[in-house]
Amino acid sequence: MSLIQIYNCSGTGNISEKHCRVHWVAVNEEHQNKGIAKALITKILDIYHELGYKDYIYLTTQTWSYAAINIYLGFGFKPYLGEQLPWKSYNFVEENKNAWALIFEKIHECESLKNSAL
Repeated sequence: MSLIQIYNCSGTGNISEKHCRVHWVAVNEEHQNKGIAKALITKILDIYHELGYKDYIYLTTQTWSYAAINIYLGFGFKPYLGEQLPWKSYNFVEENKNAWALIFEKIHECESLKNSAL
């Protein structure tokens, strides 16, 4: 069995049934900041393309994972700002928009701190 697998890449219905998903990318804390996550994402995307997939690929992550989100953005992933998904939310579109504003603010703060330390 391969450590990296591409699955659930076709079907009809909601976003999770229409597109491939990157699921659970993680690096042990003692090995973080060594480029391993970027190497994993690169390999995942390489396999995706080698298998002939051309449609969107998506992922989900925790809103507090600013470093991970910044990595995903660097690979061209974009925030989902579309209509309601099948998650519990009273006002998904507005809550999602506000959450992304906070996330981008935190990423900017982290990048500013990182740059000032150089």
